[in-house]
Amino acid sequence: MSGNISLGGLAVLGVLVLYIPYRIIVGEKETRRPLGYVAENCPQCKVVRTVQLNRVGLAQSVFGIPLGEGTPQGFSAQCVTCASVFEAQAMDYLAFEATPSAFPPVGKTNPRLNPENRTAQAAYERACLIRTQFLRAKQAMVDRYEGGAKGEHHMDLPILVSVVATCGLPIWLGYTYSDTPLWIDAALFGLGIVVSLFLVYTEPRRYFGRELTPALAKALASLKPSGEELEACLQRLKLYGDRIGNFVTTPRLLEEISAAGPSQAQDLPDLAVDMQVPDHLPELAMDLELDKDARGMCPNCESEIPLNSPQCPNQKCNALFGPHSAWQVRPV
Repeated sequence: MSGNISLGGLAVLGVLVLYIPYRIIVGEKETRRPLGYVAENCPQCKVVRTVQLNRVGLAQSVFGIPLGEGTPQGFSAQCVTCASVFEAQAMDYLAFEATPSAFPPVGKTNPRLNPENRTAQAAYERACLIRTQFLRAKQAMVDRYEGGAKGEHHMDLPILVSVVATCGLPIWLGYTYSDTPLWIDAALFGLGIVVSLFLVYTEPRRYFGRELTPALAKALASLKPSGEELEACLQRLKLYGDRIGNFVTTPRLLEEISAAGPSQAQDLPDLAVDMQVPDHLPELAMDLELDKDARGMCPNCESEIPLNSPQCPNQKCNALFGPHSAWQVRPV
């Protein structure tokens, strides 16, 4: 008995001896990778500036040294003039400059900031509407796998069948064929473990295809996106590390959208968390309800302007007040 207690105590001590240094040595660290320079409204400067866009990730680290770029957490922008940091979205920009320029590269990187380029602004607004639905699907995945309720499991039928077969097949062989070599039982059990782990790893893809792809198609149906628009959105999601870009294909989405019909846009399921992704439809409806005589103040030049102005009418200012702008007209 004392020998068992001693062995148990040594086992606990060994676990602590290994675990504590592991927690000290191994951890997580935020990573930032520069993507390039773009033109954007700086909330601090209140004008369009050249900003550096960075990919923010969370990676495993050893002695504080990150192992790779880690999983994507979002993007940040840093103004090269005032050094202020603010959130940004890499998919908003057409291209990136390798070096900072004295004048913001509006035409190449962010043509929607040009008040005369109505075509670019309209294309940007539509791309944002399409992208919003994909980001909602991503948030639904985050809610399911990172913020699930206690006791929730994600075992689907393929995983269940694999686990039962892994445990049951060697037992069945042992009872049915008693002379079966042990190595065959061990090999079948090991193969079952590998298959089960693979099915667990790929379960999010199956869940997305089973539950979220039809919901995503219904949300996109009213927008009637073309195959080129969907493919461009998926490619940019893949480029910036969003796994959902690999979970669905353009032909499958077009098929689901066609089956959904021209219904009104529907929200994806289980979206209790604020996405912080602007939904333009309510905002546009609100703009239509505003009193045309309501007045406001431009936050840049402080001129008195109509409250629902899409941009400042002052030719020396031309600040934009769209749903994605850092500026908004202040009521007076």
